[in-house]
This record gives sequence, structure tokens and C-alpha cells, in this order.
Amino acid sequence: MKSIAISGMTASQSSEKSFHRSASFASAISDVLKEENIAVHFIEPSVFLKKSDFKQYDSILIGVAPILSLAANKAYGALHMINLLKSDDRLRLFIDAPEPSKIRTSLRAIDRNNSNIVKPFYVSRKHYSDVVSSDKIMDSVLGGAKALLSQWDYTTLYPATPFISSDSVEGDLLGEVKNVVLGVQVDSSLVKKTMSHVVTTRRGYWAVDNRKAKWFKTLEKSLANSTLDMKKNKGTTDSDVESVVANSSGAIISMPDDGMLWWSYRLSQALNSETPVFSDWRATSIIGDSWSLLPSKVEDMGYVDIYELAVTQRKQYLAALTTAQETLQILKNGLGL
Repeated sequence: MKSIAISGMTASQSSEKSFHRSASFASAISDVLKEENIAVHFIEPSVFLKKSDFKQYDSILIGVAPILSLAANKAYGALHMINLLKSDDRLRLFIDAPEPSKIRTSLRAIDRNNSNIVKPFYVSRKHYSDVVSSDKIMDSVLGGAKALLSQWDYTTLYPATPFISSDSVEGDLLGEVKNVVLGVQVDSSLVKKTMSHVVTTRRGYWAVDNRKAKWFKTLEKSLANSTLDMKKNKGTTDSDVESVVANSSGAIISMPDDGMLWWSYRLSQALNSETPVFSDWRATSIIGDSWSLLPSKVEDMGYVDIYELAVTQRKQYLAALTTAQETLQILKNGLGL
């Protein structure tokens, strides 16, 4: 049986436990591979790992995030792992969050001043005390950051959608196109091909994924109906979100501030609950007319019209994706499995 180790800088990249609360790109990859009878092992990042700890795996996939961001609380261990494996042909990377240019910005800040990576601000990070008290560990962590900045030639997976191109992601991430970024359309497995029932009650509000986005703040001015956050707090589960979305008139997926409409698990949740999706029509209309509507145009629709819109959106979205089998093959090839 083939096997793969998956780890990363954030909980959503490396913690299998977190997937029970909220799905992620890493959990979607894991599910696809397990269906193919590939053994998936999530590894907790650690600065004490040795290269021999990875000898049993056929592929090693490590998630990267903006190192100086709050979310990258496991960055020290992940960077040490990258340093250990930087010359290993099995090493692959993945990114899973909007605005990938922030990864490059963090790497440059660390390169300019190594102490940026161990500011007192990060004292609560795992292995902080180990890094600041050991030159050997510090050198390994910085070695991982240097490898990413100077020789990012590793196949790098990202959650692809029909709305963004690999060249756009790669240019944002690396500042140049090196043909190392590989899009994986996990929605081909996440979005159901058929819907089993019709939602006959809607409460007339909009379910919003990120009301802090500049794009949404502008859009909100045109809405007559109220809005409700998909997630109330960190304890909100995917099941909670699905309930909020399923009872709404539509799900609003905000355009990130960099203008690149990133993959969101909320899109598949909405389509699977017979709820239409709205975002920046300039990005989404590329796959069909049903994706070019403004939310304000839907506020007077009845539940039947909303259902029919969701059905059409789902059909057009699936038609724009690779098939589940094609996605699996792309993933296996990219991972060397």
C-alpha cells in the first residue's frame, strides 16, 4: 500500500482532529486518497523530527502559510521539516489560503531580519522556547525559510476552481511563473451530482462568509435583506454553517482584497444544500449566466426560483470542473504516487 505523510504550518493543514469541526483542503485531499486505498498519515510538526522519521513514506506533503501570521502557529516545526527534506524528491508543498503573496512577504521579512521569526509576539507558538534557546534548531528553521525563498522548485498544490488560473496563483505566490504550481479541484468530489430534496422554507437573510472584506462592505449597501455570519466564532462547526446556509436566500462568498477568488469549502456546502452562491460576478460569470446575478436581484425570488437557480449553478459549476477521476489522477501524479 502506498503511503503519504501530510503536515503543515497551521491547524487546518496538519491537525486531523480539527477536520472533525471544519473541513479543509488537506482533509479533502486525505479523503480522496483514502478512497484510492492510499494510507494517509498526518504528522504533528516538530523541531525534533529526524529525516529517518520519514523513510517509510512514498510522498511527503507540507502545507505553507504566511510565516509571520497568527495562523501559522506550527511554523517552526514545519520549516524544520522542509529544511530536513529540501533535497528529497518526495517533498511536495501545498497552500490553502487566500492572498498567497503574503507567504512571499513573510519570507522576505525574515530574510531581511532573521529575528522577525522569533519576536516576543510569537512566544505562545509551539517550540518557541526551543528555537530561541538552540542555535542548531534556529539554523534549521531559518534553513527551511531560506529554501522556500531561494529555491521554491517543489511541486506545490493549491485548491483550484474555475475562477482562477495556476499562472495567477503562481505569480502571486512566487512573483514569477516557474510551472511548479498544480491546481487540484477537490470540489469535483465535494459537490454532489444530484440533490435529494427541495428546501421549501427560506428565512430571507444572506449567509456571509467574510463581512470584513472590502468587496462585501461595498456590496452590502445594495442589499435590502439582513445578513448573517456563516461562522459565529471559532467553535462553529461545518454542521452549524450548513444550517445557516441552508435556511438563507443565498450564500455570499466574499472576494478577497487581492481580487483573486479563492476556493472555499462554503461553496460546496451551499450547492449541496440547494442554496445559490453569489460572489464577484466578474470572476464567477465565466462559467455561466446563473453565476452572473447580483444578490439584490434575487431578494424577491420565491423558494422554487431559488431552488432552480441553485440547480442550474450546480450543473454549470460541475461542468466547469475536472471529473472526480481526473482530479484523483492529477493528485496522484502530482504527489508521485
